Amino acid sequence: MGMERVHHQLARLISSMCCRHGKFSSVEQALTVAISLRQITDLCEMLYLSNCENKESKNEFRDLVKRVRSLEQKRNGVVHSVWMPTGDEGEFIKWKFKKDKQNGVALASEKFDYSEYQTIADQCFELEKELMLYVLKDFKRGGSPFHVHEL
Repeated sequence: MGMERVHHQLARLISSMCCRHGKFSSVEQALTVAISLRQITDLCEMLYLSNCENKESKNEFRDLVKRVRSLEQKRNGVVHSVWMPTGDEGEFIKWKFKKDKQNGVALASEKFDYSEYQTIADQCFELEKELMLYVLKDFKRGGSPFHVHEL
């Protein structure tokens, strides 16, 4: 689907914000492996917003983070569901167990077209590209796009 590439770019951005002297790759790899997408998104947002001095850049980054979180929810809806073909080309029934206040657990189902999956994958690709631009801006400036406190 591509969410792992978004996860990796967030780790790369965190690494570029924190590491200036050759440890970039090992930090990036450790973050990608050890921290969930939600955690890495939170960490990246906290680091960026606490160190960025440009209000417009902060707002742009907040919007980007909202899109990452929205896409994560869509991805979770795909990954954590049971799938059955409907018999129609490219159409599936998505089943998911959900919390139900009266019965404890309920089974919810909905039709899901393959084109919806492709849309999510395309959105992951676009987010990955945008996150890569943040990292590239950081490298072009020889460091962070904002003042980073020594860790």
